[in-house]
Amino acid sequence: MKKQQIYPCLRKLQNKGIVTCTSGNPALFSAMPIEEALNFFIKENLDEAQHMEKNKEKILSFWHSIMKSRDST
Repeated sequence: MKKQQIYPCLRKLQNKGIVTCTSGNPALFSAMPIEEALNFFIKENLDEAQHMEKNKEKILSFWHSIMKSRDST
């Protein structure tokens, strides 16, 4: 991969805390241990699933209103 493709991906991972970076030039990146990364992604997805479950009725209501308006046109 080209640097122009890799650095944005590494910066996104850095913003999530999965990758750390040195301030030198060139910057050196290192990843957290795989166990910690997996725990991070599991927690992130669980939080999102809990949020969706909490708002399930609102989401379904919104979906039904979209489908109803689509069917009436």
